[in-house]
Parts: sequence; C-alpha cells; structure tokens
Amino acid sequence: MAVRRRWLIMGSILLMLGAATGCGSPEAEQPMQGAQEKETPVQVAAVQKGALNQTSEIIGTASASRSVEVIPKLSGELRSVNVKKGDTVSKGETLASVKADDLDIQLRLEQLGLEQAQDQYKTLHNAQASELELDQAKRSIEQAELRIQQASNRKADASIKAPISGQVVRVAAEQGELAAGTSPLFTIVSTNPIKFTANVSANQMLLLQNRKEVKVELPDLGKTMNAHITFLSPVANESGFYALETQAENKKDEIKPGMTAKFLVDQQVLKDALLVPTEAIVEKNGTSHVFVIRDGQAAEEAVEVLEAQSKLTAVKGNLQPNDQVVVKGQLTLTSGNKVKIVEGAR
Repeated sequence: MAVRRRWLIMGSILLMLGAATGCGSPEAEQPMQGAQEKETPVQVAAVQKGALNQTSEIIGTASASRSVEVIPKLSGELRSVNVKKGDTVSKGETLASVKADDLDIQLRLEQLGLEQAQDQYKTLHNAQASELELDQAKRSIEQAELRIQQASNRKADASIKAPISGQVVRVAAEQGELAAGTSPLFTIVSTNPIKFTANVSANQMLLLQNRKEVKVELPDLGKTMNAHITFLSPVANESGFYALETQAENKKDEIKPGMTAKFLVDQQVLKDALLVPTEAIVEKNGTSHVFVIRDGQAAEEAVEVLEAQSKLTAVKGNLQPNDQVVVKGQLTLTSGNKVKIVEGAR
C-alpha cells in the first residue's frame, strides 16, 4: 500500500508539471511562429546612375571693386567740406570747394577781352578793312574765347567732385584748412559690384581657366551666389598660387569688404556610376555591403566602393538603377529578413 501511494503521488506531480508548462500543445508553438513572421520597419532610397561630382572649397575675401583717392586740382583754402566718413555719394557730386575769388575776377576779365575783340572786328568790318586785318580780328576773338574756356575750367576745379559712386571712407581735411594739389582729401570705395579674390592652386586654376562664373558662398550672410570671373592669373606668384578675381552684384550693399568668401568648384570624379546614399553602406569584416529589398525581403549584397562622399557613394556590384536599398534600419537586418517600408523609420 505504501508503494502504491508513492506512485500515485509521483504521477500527480508529473501531471501538474505538464499542465503548467503546456508541453506539446499547439498553443505553445504559436508565439514562436509569430516571432519568425515579424517584419522589420526600414527606410529605403533608390539606386541612381549618373556622375559623381566633388566640390572643392577655396577660401577668399570680399573687397571693394574700386578704391579712388580724390586729389584737388586747385590749391587753396577749403570754403566747404560737404561729406563725412561713411557717407554714400554719387559720381559727380560735390565733395568740397576751394575759395577761388581771384578766378572769378580772371574769368570776368577774359569775358571783357572777348567783348573788346568782337567790337574791334565789327569796326574793321564796317570800315571795309582788308582781309588781312579782318583775319587778325577773328583770331583775336578765337583767342579770347579760348582764354574764357581756360578760366572757366580753372574755376570749375575749385569744386572737388566725386569721380565714382561709392562710400566715403576717408576725409583728410576740414573747412578752413588748406588743400594742396599733391595730397588726397578723400578716399571713395565702390562696393557695387563687389569683388571676391583668392589664391588658388595649380589644379584649381586648371579647373577654372575655361569657366566664366564660379559659385561663391558667404557664411556671414548665409547665402550663395554666382560671381563673374574677371581675372585668373596664368602665372604663379611667389607662394606658388594663382590670383583669382571675380565680381558680383551688391545693390543692397549687404556684402561688406573683408567678409569671408568660399569659392565652390565642382569637379566630375566619376561618370555613369551607380550611386547609393552613403548611409546605406554597411561595413563587415573589412568589406562593404548594402541591403536591397527584393520581394519584401532584405537581400545582402557585397559592393565595391569606388568613391565615397558625405551624401553619395559610387559603388560596383549586383545592383541596378532604381533598386531600393535600405538607409535606415539596416544595422539590425540579416539577409532574408522580411521588411516593412515606412517613412521616417529608425
């Protein structure tokens, strides 16, 4: 009886363990089957075929396209100074004037001399003078007219005018001071157009020599523009670089001399290459791979990297244009995994 009781107790324990673990039941296998069917969310991009370009950056500087020092043509005391540093002036605008009272007198005297010469000619003509006398009278009139023109020019020189439009950056005298015909009174710079300059290497010079324009980035303003190439030196300077000069419109005067300018020069590295996003490349054991979506599954393909850049990489492998390669979620994939393509997958 004791032995039979022990067997009954052991049988009850085994039945209880089997019920608790559910061994051998179909319900226990369902979670495992569900895990195998799970789809991994991924984000994809299309394989492209085309040229891979490389952009070189050349650091340059913005500067005034013109800088002119204004020297008075007439020496004397300054009657007025009409501008100050920082003023914007137009070409022909009067910057200052020199006292020229004696020039006014000289001009009046020359005008009187012309009137006298004209009266002399009339008298001779009415008196039916000889042709020789009339010719001499005519020459006297012409000489008087030339002297008037000369005196008028001298008087005009008393007004110091702006030779270009731009901004006054230097004023060297004040009203009442003496102006000399050997010393600059004003400096005017023109910033429209604005000038961009840089020193470029021999390779960059060869890339630019047949171009008329180049793209310029202005980090201080957060803008990019095209600049017209005005000069590219064919001869290297003492440092072994070639001088590059360009110009661009600056109507609103946003670009200031001294600002940093980045010249962006594109160069074709590869032609008709297979291009994939660089983030799609997965490195394994020293080789490069991508995951391609085929029939809803991830297929791992080995590729040879021909040229890598920050955004695009040129590769060689079992890929075709418009193939969908995984760019997000590929690090958790293995070949044969089912995937679900979603936007913004992580």
